[in-house]
Amino acid sequence: MAFEMTHMRFAVDLAPRLDIKDFPSYLAGSIYPDSRYVTKIHRNLTHGEGVPQDPFASDLDDFHKGWATHILYDHEGIQKYKDLSPWPERKILGFGEEWIFTTAAKLVEDFMSYDSGTVPNEMIEGLTPPAPLNQEDPVLLASYYEDNKTIYQNRPTLDDYRRIMHGWNIDGVVIDELIANTGDLLNDKVMAEKISRIYPEILARVK
Repeated sequence: MAFEMTHMRFAVDLAPRLDIKDFPSYLAGSIYPDSRYVTKIHRNLTHGEGVPQDPFASDLDDFHKGWATHILYDHEGIQKYKDLSPWPERKILGFGEEWIFTTAAKLVEDFMSYDSGTVPNEMIEGLTPPAPLNQEDPVLLASYYEDNKTIYQNRPTLDDYRRIMHGWNIDGVVIDELIANTGDLLNDKVMAEKISRIYPEILARVK
């Protein structure tokens, strides 16, 4: 996954081509798949082959178009993140070192997505959870959306991301390593520049 501001940024950038009528529902769809970290449903239910893959498909409602933008960005981005790591050929498993590195790169990208100003505060404030789609606990689903509204009210800090992920059922030791890695990447100008190229490359490819 990219992180949530990047997913919303991508959805906003694609929206003019998708004839969106219900923008709050569309934006909610763009971050829905990662609610699984909070609701604890299986990844296949939100990212698997049976979920919407193509936001340009004519039979999707606006929520599912947003959902499909998420899957599309994940598909286009995963190898780009891996190629920046010391282990580009390794499969990302669990919360190991490959996951930590690529997720740190995604957090750096998320700062950049916030700084782009593509997703204004009024869009964030309008985020509302959908009715449960995969028998999720509606309280946990609502909590995930509320966390996203809170973290992006202002420019996030590393502590904000740390706090959010403690509610995402991720081990504290892993989170500490992830935040430390993110700080290192933010301070590495060469690596930060490489990360900054990922989003425009994906957007240009899709457009």
